Amino acid sequence: MKRIVFFVLMGLIGVSFAGENYLKLSSGAGGPGTSHNVISIYLDNSVPVRGVQLQIADTLHYMSPDTVWTVGRAKDFDVAYNPEDYDGYLTLILISAQTIPADTGKIMQISYSISPDAPLNSVVDLLFLKIIVTDSLHHPLEVEYHNGKFKVYPTSAVESIGHVDFQYQLKQNYPNPFNPTTQIDFSMKKDGYTKLEIFNLLGQHVRTLLSASLKAGSHSMQWDGLDENGKQATAGVYLYRLQSGDFVETKRLTLLR
Repeated sequence: MKRIVFFVLMGLIGVSFAGENYLKLSSGAGGPGTSHNVISIYLDNSVPVRGVQLQIADTLHYMSPDTVWTVGRAKDFDVAYNPEDYDGYLTLILISAQTIPADTGKIMQISYSISPDAPLNSVVDLLFLKIIVTDSLHHPLEVEYHNGKFKVYPTSAVESIGHVDFQYQLKQNYPNPFNPTTQIDFSMKKDGYTKLEIFNLLGQHVRTLLSASLKAGSHSMQWDGLDENGKQATAGVYLYRLQSGDFVETKRLTLLR
């Protein structure tokens, strides 16, 4: 599969930061041959942002972009992209005369498909290869960044070991309590669109760990204790909920600090 590189331009020229500024590429997961697997780009900026230029690479070349859209503070930006750019690169341009206000959170999401040939249980590094950020006067400034990972989930055990009658089941996470990561195992009776989410005890959404079409069989996810904005969640008891078709189950887990 060809290499995927994303160029992102916000505004007409570049993006700008002063003080501490941070870009984060989220991690994701999906099975071979699946689509609508979403990764997110987070931006923490201490000053208004005019534009950003990024290169993001799938190191194992298993991922093909489906679509791209802006969210949060960048939701009013128009995004244009050409999936057939030179050298297998995908160029994205966010067009707006506005700036992204200083704050923290998700600014963009990218939906992609996974090659049917992607090896099971492989982990793909998602790397920022190039980052250029500038302030409203187009002065380049330094920015910290955090790369992401994508896990290729196993296909159904029905395909690998013969017929098995799986049932819908959400297992207790382990370790529990945990710090810094915990694993959540679950099984599905049928293929279907599946969501695995974290909530606090007030029912407020904290993190979406999985939102993708999966095959029947056994699967697992990890939570690293980060919220949807890439920030460390506070210590305490949380709820994790699995939903696939008509099946919904919720359990509790405890995060230590």
